[in-house]
Amino acid sequence: MLILREGNLVTISLSRRNIALLLETNPIRFDGAEAGLPGVTFRIMVGEPEPAPRAAYCLAPAGTHA
Repeated sequence: MLILREGNLVTISLSRRNIALLLETNPIRFDGAEAGLPGVTFRIMVGEPEPAPRAAYCLAPAGTHA
């Protein structure tokens, strides 16, 4: 995974391996400091149909959201 910041634009480039992990329901999480945004945590999720990631987040047991 490649993370670049150019002013207010943050670009995240995912490899095929990253995408394969996402499709296996393994979210990617990283510290925003890597993109010059300390104090922010990024989480990338995938799911089909589109509402699936939101539902998975909302239905997860308390304390599992990070």
